[in-house]
Amino acid sequence: MFNSEVDTASKAVLFRHGTPWTGCDWATEFGPLKLNLQCIRSRQARTVASATRGLEAEQWLAAAKWLEKVESDAIRATELRRQADHADGKGDAGEAFRLRRAADEIEAEHRPHQSAGH
Repeated sequence: MFNSEVDTASKAVLFRHGTPWTGCDWATEFGPLKLNLQCIRSRQARTVASATRGLEAEQWLAAAKWLEKVESDAIRATELRRQADHADGKGDAGEAFRLRRAADEIEAEHRPHQSAGH
């Protein structure tokens, strides 16, 4: 996973129930160039990669790939939450709980790993 490439100490994700999560909405220090990808979409990172050369282009391309994963996970988590709301509406609290938990697990992949000193 790409978490090792992101300064997790500076990563703060707001897990907002009811507000769609769409992508990287936290500060990062991605790769050797310490790119801050906050509010950057994968397509924007690809555009920068194509406009630059060398290490900078490589880092923006790697960032684009990582952002694609974040965006894909955000779509999956949002859909699971939508399904959970639907299950709630049908009175199926157990299924709603299961779906929300699955969404939480997807989002947790992008939470900073807390360690001593951070």
